[in-house]
Amino acid sequence: SSPEFTGHCHAFEPFPSTYGDLADVVRQAGLEPFVTTHRIAVGDTPKQVVMSGARHSGLARVNPDTRRGIEVRQARLDDLELPPPDLLKVDVEGMEDRVFRGASRILADHKPTIVFESTYGGESQSDHVGMHLLLEAGYEFFVPSVTAVESELHLRLVPMPPSARTPPRARLRTSAWP
Repeated sequence: SSPEFTGHCHAFEPFPSTYGDLADVVRQAGLEPFVTTHRIAVGDTPKQVVMSGARHSGLARVNPDTRRGIEVRQARLDDLELPPPDLLKVDVEGMEDRVFRGASRILADHKPTIVFESTYGGESQSDHVGMHLLLEAGYEFFVPSVTAVESELHLRLVPMPPSARTPPRARLRTSAWP
């Protein structure tokens, strides 16, 4: 963390063991003044949802088609009484469209920068739908590119042309800017 940082981060993690790890890291690093952890899933509807279990918590997913797994609370970002974000980092394993729908007011009114990972070509079209929701909200897309110049790393945001927004099968780390 940077000593100049004066903002606040809200971190959402519904999976119980991963939430425990997240809360421990925040506490051990002394970041409680800057990071608030929330043990909830974010989506498009406030309700109880089931996360299908996995060997690794990074593979756990909200699964609307099963009753087997761990039941967790889901909330809409728009419904939480939090200050509007400047940045949303979204990593929700294929549920991006639901997160963006549940944050539609935040996206329309505050236009936070969004960083997310997008996968195309699988069975789920959630990423595709999520990108279209962001386009409708007035976002443009950029792909980060890192280059080394004289032993220094430089980050560039490369505009993503419209023709590259729906490749047949690609994995992109994508930024959306208002």
